[in-house]
Amino acid sequence: MVGRGPDRVEFDPDHVARLWRHRDRPTRGPRPELSVEAIVRAAIEIADAEGLGAVSMARVAERVGSGTMSLYRHVSGKPELIAAMLDRAIGPPPRSVPGHWRVRLRHWVDDTIEVFRRHPWALSLATERRMRGPHEIAWFETALSAIDGIGLSEREMAEVVLSVNAYALGAARSAVDADAAERLTGVTEDRWIPAFADFLQRMADDARFPVLSRVIVSGAITDPVGYEFGLDRLLDGVEGFVVRRNEV
Repeated sequence: MVGRGPDRVEFDPDHVARLWRHRDRPTRGPRPELSVEAIVRAAIEIADAEGLGAVSMARVAERVGSGTMSLYRHVSGKPELIAAMLDRAIGPPPRSVPGHWRVRLRHWVDDTIEVFRRHPWALSLATERRMRGPHEIAWFETALSAIDGIGLSEREMAEVVLSVNAYALGAARSAVDADAAERLTGVTEDRWIPAFADFLQRMADDARFPVLSRVIVSGAITDPVGYEFGLDRLLDGVEGFVVRRNEV
């Protein structure tokens, strides 16, 4: 997928072309039963049900009713398949909502989290060093567009989006882990949080953990505000930065 020259890192041009083409070349005659779309869709179904580790060329071939070697006419191998899976799972960004840039970025974060809750296996790939597909790049464009013109330089816009994205991925990890725990144990978040808070209250005595004890008594553990609080403080920082610059 990635080749290293003496002075720079290079991506396989054939792989890039196929990933960004996103579909088979049109041909005359009946549409073939086996296609990149069918292969990628089958692989995503396997990953959604059993995790990324369950995806193999043989399993995908079995699911689409084809021989394993037939898949290689459409994708060069598992690395290329996974790249196509990720871009398809992420999908096109949601339509940008009107309104203040903060509202638009909050919607962007909400939608990012929902993507990874639908496809938990994709979260482990999100921060890897790899080429990006057209859908993933379109998400970046959408986030940049939300803050374009608010008073940031292009470099600052990029840093803000990267920071917001890092926060979104952290929130997505928490949500995905909570979903997995609920599936594994049958205990919902609404039942788990009070039980855990009660455990902390019994174990965290005032003498040993005085600050934590105050936090528990305040109800912060039993009634968490979720990821929105931290996101709002991050956006407060961006807004304050812009305001202070304009005051100079």
